[in-house]
Amino acid sequence: MFTLGVTKKARALAVLPVLLSGYLLFESIQIFRQFAPSDSSKYFYCTPPLLLATVLIGTLVWIPRQMSKGQLILTRSGIEYDPGRHDLNMNFPWNGMIFSAPANPQQMVRSLLIAYRDRRVLLYDLFVPQFDDLVAEIKKRKKQAANAESGVLSTS
Repeated sequence: MFTLGVTKKARALAVLPVLLSGYLLFESIQIFRQFAPSDSSKYFYCTPPLLLATVLIGTLVWIPRQMSKGQLILTRSGIEYDPGRHDLNMNFPWNGMIFSAPANPQQMVRSLLIAYRDRRVLLYDLFVPQFDDLVAEIKKRKKQAANAESGVLSTS
């Protein structure tokens, strides 16, 4: 079972946008305070950066929370994906499933695409703590399923 979560790499990549959003929020509030109380142009100059900072901070909190929910369970019949909401569970059987693993381990953000018919899941290494183990295990089990289907016995 592979549980999804936020990795150290994702946290490190989020530091700069969070700091910049916080700085933008702080500066827009400070500039808002410098205008006279009766000056209506303060809304024209201070509201856009305030809204932008609020949206950026909200996005930087909401997206990782949504992407880090759920788990992948590797079974004998295939992969079961539970995204954390029980009405959206998906099953990918080994025989008909296709997957695209990252070719270059040095990529900044690697992704794993798992698909079967009209269902697909795209997982990023930023939200799968054991990403390399998951890719290796899927490759091994997919190869075993292909060998079992063709009648060839696996030696490993």
